[in-house]
Amino acid sequence: MELELPDVIGKGYGDFWHSKQRYRVVKGGRGSKKSCTTALWIIANMMKYPRANTLVVRQYFYTHRDSTFAQLKWAVKRLHVEHLWKFKESKLEAIYLYSGTKILFRGMDDPLSITSITVDAGYLCWVWIEEAYQISNEEAFNKLEMSVRGIVPEGYFKQFTLTFNPWNKYHWLKRRFFDSEDEDVFTDTTTHHCNEWIDDDDRKAFSKMSENRRRVEEFGEWGISEGAIYSEFIENERDFYAVEWKKKYFLINGEKKHLEYINIGVDWGGNKSGHAFCATAITKDFEYVIILASRWIKATGTNPVQVMNLLETFLNQIIARYGFINDIYADSSEQMMLNLLRDSVRCGVRNSLKRPIVDRIDFTDTIMAQRRLFLTQACEPTVEFFKSAIWDPKVLKKKRLDDGSYDVDSGDAFEYSLERFMYYILPDLKPGR
Repeated sequence: MELELPDVIGKGYGDFWHSKQRYRVVKGGRGSKKSCTTALWIIANMMKYPRANTLVVRQYFYTHRDSTFAQLKWAVKRLHVEHLWKFKESKLEAIYLYSGTKILFRGMDDPLSITSITVDAGYLCWVWIEEAYQISNEEAFNKLEMSVRGIVPEGYFKQFTLTFNPWNKYHWLKRRFFDSEDEDVFTDTTTHHCNEWIDDDDRKAFSKMSENRRRVEEFGEWGISEGAIYSEFIENERDFYAVEWKKKYFLINGEKKHLEYINIGVDWGGNKSGHAFCATAITKDFEYVIILASRWIKATGTNPVQVMNLLETFLNQIIARYGFINDIYADSSEQMMLNLLRDSVRCGVRNSLKRPIVDRIDFTDTIMAQRRLFLTQACEPTVEFFKSAIWDPKVLKKKRLDDGSYDVDSGDAFEYSLERFMYYILPDLKPGR
């Protein structure tokens, strides 16, 4: 199936579209069409090469449904070939009906689901790794690559496509793919300026950012945004993941750590934000903090009953995995939502304290520096908050930027879950400094 690329996706991706190199690695700013172009390429080329199967990978499996899965469904409609494809919501797979080949979806958080991949028809040829920056361990990528093995028919080829927003110039992706030339590697940097289908309102979001932040998020350049609050996390992300050992225990520095408290932080969203949930555990003697899971849901389009149902599902998942929840600490500015929550759940529901933000930041920075803060692979919104949070460049005092340009809600939810325990965990931390 031959396509005139500009008619489908516009300009800026011709070399990407035609590359058959083993690795296609595209970093870019937000809104630069890299994901939708990749989705269109997969659909078009699976019809051109009807014996080819595709594996789509993200760090966290649960994030596929609203991202890559939805993007590929959109691509099928964009190409007007809906009658040739079947998308299975229950299994998260897409089938090309003409040949029976499939698009499979997997998460790096379940390594066995990747290493044991087999296809019913044809050959596994292509892998798309979306948000590849989230794979902080190069060895994990190497294991994924080794799972795609075997001979493919003449005229076919194997290819790994990696798309991501570049946050950290120390990430292994830069060293491996961008710092030296390799004939097997195609690299590109894209921006929203090649996206003809976003409007001026979309572009205005970038004007709110600091210049250094714009270089990262608008122009897709490597680096840490100026004024990054949690640079310790950005530069050493892989250090902050804990290994779970059965329920209620984690292995930290080779020792089993028992979970003494599990608390939930909740931040209610407004018109330009979202509802955020964060489950945080504290180990015995207030030694370590472990973020167990977090979720973020766009506030627009959700009513209070829907929010409560989503929160109940989140709570049930935590209880099913870890056995208990102590209390929920929710944004105290929304008493109607708090009362509705109290009527909906069995555990205790308490007002957030809303300690000064600078105290919460000092606390988080300190336990990060002491390597007393850890998280699991189910905390994507909180991880993105740690990478995005910056100081407000327009004021002379320490103030976190909160202008809607990134997800502050997940940070608030995390902080609410811990703020009543801050001075037990760090007795020497002086409030209001």
